[in-house]
Formats: sequence, C-alpha cells, structure tokens
Amino acid sequence: MDEAERVGLLKVAGGRIGFWHPLVRSAVYAAATDAERTAAHRTLAEALSGKHPARSAWHLVVSGAEPDESVARSLDDAAHAARRAGACASASRLFDKAASATPETEPGARRLLLAGEAAWLAGEPQRAGALLDSSQQLTHDPDLLADIALARWWVQTSGGNPRELFEPLIAQAGRLVDDNPRKAASMLAVAWDWAWSSLDIDRSRDLVDRAETLLAGDLRSEDRELLTAIGWQRLADCRVPEALDAARRAIEESTGSPDIQVAYACEVLSAADLLGEAQASLAGAVAELTRLGHMPALSYSLRTQATIELRQGRLLQALKTAGEAQALTDDGNAAWAGWADAQVAAIEAVVGLEDGCREHVARASQSFGGDDRLGACREPGGARAPRARTR
Repeated sequence: MDEAERVGLLKVAGGRIGFWHPLVRSAVYAAATDAERTAAHRTLAEALSGKHPARSAWHLVVSGAEPDESVARSLDDAAHAARRAGACASASRLFDKAASATPETEPGARRLLLAGEAAWLAGEPQRAGALLDSSQQLTHDPDLLADIALARWWVQTSGGNPRELFEPLIAQAGRLVDDNPRKAASMLAVAWDWAWSSLDIDRSRDLVDRAETLLAGDLRSEDRELLTAIGWQRLADCRVPEALDAARRAIEESTGSPDIQVAYACEVLSAADLLGEAQASLAGAVAELTRLGHMPALSYSLRTQATIELRQGRLLQALKTAGEAQALTDDGNAAWAGWADAQVAAIEAVVGLEDGCREHVARASQSFGGDDRLGACREPGGARAPRARTR
C-alpha cells in the first residue's frame, strides 16, 4: 500500500483510503481477475455488514453469492429509502440488485417492477421497459401482470405511441373484473386517457362509466386515476359540479404523495376557470415532486402550471415555466418531449416570438412523428395553449 500511495494510485487521509481518481479505480478493477474481484467484494461485504447492511448486501450480490432473502430485503429497504429521498435512479438499481438476490421468482418479479417504475420516474424509459420485460417473464400472477401492464403504458406514452396497448389493456381489465375490480377500474381509467385524447368521446364515456360502476361509488386514495378521468369526462358532459368534486377529491387524496394525477385534476379546475384554485393546488405538488425527483410528473406539472399562467395573462412567467419543463426533456430527464416543445411554441405565438415558435413547432412535429392527433399546432398563428388532458 505504501508503494501504491507513493506512485499516486492511492491516497490516505483521516484514516480513510481511496483512489486518487475514479479512472484509477476503474482501471484497477478492470485489470483484476474475476477471482480477485469476487474476493474483494466478499471482503468488503464482510467489513460493511455491521454498520452498512445495504452496502454489504450489494457487494454480496456482485460477488456472485447465492440468492438470499435477507440480502434482498436489505437492498429492498435501501431502495425504498432512496426513492423516498428522491434518488429514483439509485432506487431503480437497488431494486434490480434486490431482485437478483431474491430466491423466489414472484417476489423477484415484483422487485423488478419496482425497479422499472423507479427508472421511469428517473427519466430512463428505455431501461424501465427492459426491467418490465424481465419482470413479466418471471410471473403468472394476474394482479402483478396488471401492474406491469399499467407501468408499461406510462413508459410507452413517455417516448412513443401507446396505441397498440389500448385494446389489450381493456381486455386485461375485463379478466380482472371478478377477482380484483379495483385494479380493473384503474386499468379502464388509464385506457380512458387514450380514447379521450383521440377525441373518441363516446368510447371514453363508456370506459369511465364502466370503471365507476365497478367500484359502486367506493372511491379511495388509490383511485386517483379514475377520479381525474371522471373529472374530465363529467366536465365534457357539462356536469360541472360532479367534475369539480372528482378533481378536488383527486387532489385531496394526493396530499403527502403527489403524482401526475394532481396536474390532471388541476387542469380540470383550470378548464372550469378556477385558475386561482388550480394554481394554489399545483404549487405544493410541484415543490414536492421536485424534492422526490419524479421527473415525468414534474415536467407535466410545470406544463400545467405554464398553461394556468398563460390563461392568467402572465405571459413571460408562462414562457419561463414552460421553458423549465422543456429543459427537463432536453436533458433526457423527463417524458413527452413533443408536448413540451408544443407548449413553448404555443406561448411564443401568443407573445409574438414567431421565429422561436416556428422552431419549436418543427421540433414538436418531429417528435410526434407526423401524428396529427398529437400535433399542437402547425403555424404560429394557429398555435394554442393545450387545455385538454392529453399526452
């Protein structure tokens, strides 16, 4: 060790030993044999077992140790803690390692699902999709398969077109009606979104009515997707009091654990011209989503906030907020890049920034792949702020 320190490979400070540079660490690790790396990981696992059980468990898994539920549980606990702290990318990798250390296939599949969900929240849709594929291969549990289908829907809407998932999602919901009506209702509410954004109002009404009937009015906190769907559908049907009641319930049920449904519910309030209430309800959610690192929900919420500011006549603030949402997608940290560009274009059209508007229209059109259902505008004069809940 003295020689390694002398030539500049290691440094010793405050009783701690470390490499001088991460590249040195990587080079040493790559140059070691498989047996040497395994031995090093096992030594580290033993040294860390008392004070750092999660790190110890990580090294045990990397060393190729046999699956062990106690090891998997330590990693699982660390993953949940990371997600609560807003480190969704780290949480995803910890859940993935926990799954590889899990002896039983069904719990392993559940942890892979959690890894995929955390990857999506971290703005990693491709990795999320791969994890969901692995999860699906390990399970035959109908409820878990339904959860995987729901997660896959969100991942697919993030960077592509979920059209091919629409009918299978409805069919899968139908198979759960008797055994798990609440899960079936959730799946119908998610499928409703595609019918709604495709302007198939009759189909969307049928889906939300079926979902609401399944629960016989017993709506709970886990039914926020259905509550926001009811809000929009009833607003379209001119049943405004019911719409506002559903939207407010969705917001109330999200207290302490905000997600994208808060933004959807606030859009209902905004569409009903309750701009102040919508803005106040959304502000806390944006702050909490920022802390939690839930990038897709944060990006969408910022776009909703920008729409509200635009309707309030706060044009420059709306442009700033929309730019923040667009920056998240440009950095690859959030979903729905085309919508972010379209909204910036819409606000630039109102402000009179024609060159910027044309640029963002072109970017949005390219992102949407020529799908007119998704196009927000074609010419600056025809640009508009999105008001309907769509992707």
